[in-house]
Parts: sequence; C-alpha cells; structure tokens
Amino acid sequence: MAKFKKCPRCEINYIPLEKEYCEICEKEMKGEAHYEEEEDYEEGVLCPRCRVNYLAEGEKLCESCLAEIEKEKEPSAAAFGDWEEEENVDDEEAIDEEDIIMPDELSLEAIAEEEDELLEEELEGDPDEYADEDDDLDDLDAEDF
Repeated sequence: MAKFKKCPRCEINYIPLEKEYCEICEKEMKGEAHYEEEEDYEEGVLCPRCRVNYLAEGEKLCESCLAEIEKEKEPSAAAFGDWEEEENVDDEEAIDEEDIIMPDELSLEAIAEEEDELLEEELEGDPDEYADEDDDLDDLDAEDF
C-alpha cells in the first residue's frame, strides 16, 4: 500500500511520498494553471433599497423596488370607500357638538348627585358585610399594637 503525505505548499492535497508537490501546485508554479473565473460577469451595482437585484446602467432603483414604490403612491380605493360612506350619513343621525356634555361643564350639584347614587349602589349590598371588619379591631388588646 502506498504511503501519502500532505502537499507542503497547499497543505490540502495528499501526494505519494516520492513526489515533492501535488499536481495542482506544480501547475501553478509553472504558470500553466488556468482556473475558469467568471470573466464574462460584469460586476454590477446592487439596488440601494433592496440590496438583492442588480441595477442596469442609469438606473437608481431596480424594477421591483420601483413597482413597490408606485403601488405605495397609488391611493387605494378601499381607503376612500369608507370615507365616502361616512360622508353620506344623514344630518338627523349625526350628533351635534352642543348635545355633548363635557365633564368640565357639569355642575358641582350634578357631580355630588352622581357620587351619592354610586355610594347608594355600593351600600345596597349586604349591610353587615362591612360591620364585621370593625368588630375585629375591638378584639385586639393594647399589647397587640
């Protein structure tokens, strides 16, 4: 079985012990190696917006980005459809600003009445509900404080 070693130049390819370099390194050193590079490929400029597509000469944005921008600029019919429906509301159904009572406009008497009503609603529940809490304090001695 033949013994192998790594090429001392590239340290990638394995070569027989009797050879000095691999075939690839020998060709490169002689100047015979020619790798196919993308010579036909002209390095283009990427679109600054999407950074995916290449730009043609004289373009500032790629075609897909230009199409997206045009779609964003066009007003959508759905957005204006709701507006037109709201405009056709009868004046009888509309609420006048005069009918709306602002909290600043309430009188002190009206606020007091509302508070009394809320207090009565809270107390309409079980009257003994709050009485038990006071009794618990009576059971405590001065030492407990």
